[in-house]
Amino acid sequence: FLALGLAEWSEGDLQSLVDGAGEVQVRLSRLAKKKETGCHVAFAGLMLVGRVGGAVGLMDGSSDVGGVHRLTRRVGTVLACGRPDAGPAPRQLKMEIATPGPQPVVFEGIDGRMVCGVAGDVHGSGGPTLLDADGWGHILCCGSCGGASERLCGSIAGLAGCVGARGVGPAALEELLACRLVPLDGGNGGRGGVGVGPVGVGGVLRRIVGGLVIGVLGNGIRHAAGPLRACAGLGAGVGASVRATRERWGLPGARGVLLVDADNAFGTIGRGLAVHGIGGLCPPFHRFVSNACRRPAMLVVCDGETTEYMGSRGGCARGGVAAVAFCALGV
Repeated sequence: FLALGLAEWSEGDLQSLVDGAGEVQVRLSRLAKKKETGCHVAFAGLMLVGRVGGAVGLMDGSSDVGGVHRLTRRVGTVLACGRPDAGPAPRQLKMEIATPGPQPVVFEGIDGRMVCGVAGDVHGSGGPTLLDADGWGHILCCGSCGGASERLCGSIAGLAGCVGARGVGPAALEELLACRLVPLDGGNGGRGGVGVGPVGVGGVLRRIVGGLVIGVLGNGIRHAAGPLRACAGLGAGVGASVRATRERWGLPGARGVLLVDADNAFGTIGRGLAVHGIGGLCPPFHRFVSNACRRPAMLVVCDGETTEYMGSRGGCARGGVAAVAFCALGV
């Protein structure tokens, strides 16, 4: 192409030269657009499965996908303002509830084999320790570690049974419940002139322990939540919701569909009132949520150079299936 362009230039055929250059620009713009679209799709896919590190690796200075903010004072202020203190629960909404403690025998079914099964179902990035689900799965389920893996699985099973059946002090669970907070760059124009999209990542061990507790209490939680709470773990719950909506829309008297979406249900739910209500809705699950949600979870924000700690003061931190079940019962 370069030789042909030089020949056209020497012959004075500028129109052919311009036409060829225009065709090259069109093809280059198509390739750039295709690459940009692929980057957006890959970024969204990685974020959906919790691989924050891989998604961040797709960002660079020439991409409009965004990036991760440096932990400046302004960014820290925006993160703190985005997590306001939970308001006090109205006293008239708190009824006296006699909550019997769960029977320890309920958690006797949690053993090392169940720990390996739950660890294989956990996916995504790691919490403050940065050890992701693949790393934990290798440690717990790989035979190369010998008897150490079996002993660790047994210890995790004992931990899950203890947190689910007994009252544990908040200080003893602080590291287990800690989450990593990633301040994604959301562009300009946000609060304080800085667009910040906070993404919380719960620790993998916390997700494994929550999965073990849900594994033995799942039927009771689904029964307490009812058929309208698909996030409580109902099988094919989304499909059933779609079919029910379609059938209602097909009724002769249907004139419209009113869709109501909660604005950040995880972040705005009243933690204290929700824990109190779960004591009446699902008593076996109450001890676990009381241990896990009695105090705000510690959020660790680190950009590689600076580290800050803040509390998840309102709502329930997104820490796996246990947090989803807590939200389903809390609302």
